[in-house]
Amino acid sequence: MKILVVVIGYFCMLHSFAQKVFVADKETRETLAFAFVKFNYKGFYTDENGAFELNDVSQEQFSVTYLGYREKLLEKREVKDTIFLENLNYVLPEVVINAKQKTVNLKPVKRGHHYFELYQKHEIMVLIVPEKKYVDATIKEISFVRKNPLVYYNKENECLSHNNIAYVRINVYRKDDNKNFIVIFSSPPIKITHKQKLIKYEFKNTDGLSWPSSGLYAGLEYITCLNPDNKHLNKNLSISLGPKHNKHFSERTFYKYYVLPDSINVKALDKPPFPKIMWKQNMLVGLKVVPR
Repeated sequence: MKILVVVIGYFCMLHSFAQKVFVADKETRETLAFAFVKFNYKGFYTDENGAFELNDVSQEQFSVTYLGYREKLLEKREVKDTIFLENLNYVLPEVVINAKQKTVNLKPVKRGHHYFELYQKHEIMVLIVPEKKYVDATIKEISFVRKNPLVYYNKENECLSHNNIAYVRINVYRKDDNKNFIVIFSSPPIKITHKQKLIKYEFKNTDGLSWPSSGLYAGLEYITCLNPDNKHLNKNLSISLGPKHNKHFSERTFYKYYVLPDSINVKALDKPPFPKIMWKQNMLVGLKVVPR
């Protein structure tokens, strides 16, 4: 009998220390892949099933965020098996495309010789402001160029110079009157392999983003790197940088830190602490648009 009590107690203790928690949409009850769990300026993503181990949270208080959802603050001792997030219901502007209108491919400028090492749990963003011809055009596809790992000087630090895979997200923001970043679109997690030179998201059917004269911020959020055995690796993603100017739109590149306070969450790439060699560079971004 004593042995049985000890065994039951042991398994109860294991459950308390290895509690799996899921993050899900409050309305649909669908789990949210790669939601962000943040505590004490640290954090990690849930897995592709929206799950994480509660024991991995080292602070009693923590928060869970997902772009397009209201951030939720939690007490660790009060968490049950599922955390539900409330959708902010951002709505894309309605876009009507005439069948006679043609899609124009705005290719990235020629690749430069520099690259940016994007760390996991960070995001590189570019402000794209249209030239007059493309004001209020509909953006049908956004793409970013990643550096060819075959010419990367230190392949051991690069996720996709091996047979690994990476997960990223493409996010689109605008700024409100108070200069806060407002998310207007966040893609599902995008799986990329070493064979892919372009990281892109295509808006299906007639959906798209209206491109205002004030511009939009297109961001590439680096989630994680996985080896062929599905093990998480602490490796970077090399994103190509090119010349400052593009004849289709003006640009300015920024870097977003996911685990810093909001007041210093986003920094311009052309200011310290970034090397001066990057100050004349921009992230390479391509667009497919339908002019109005």
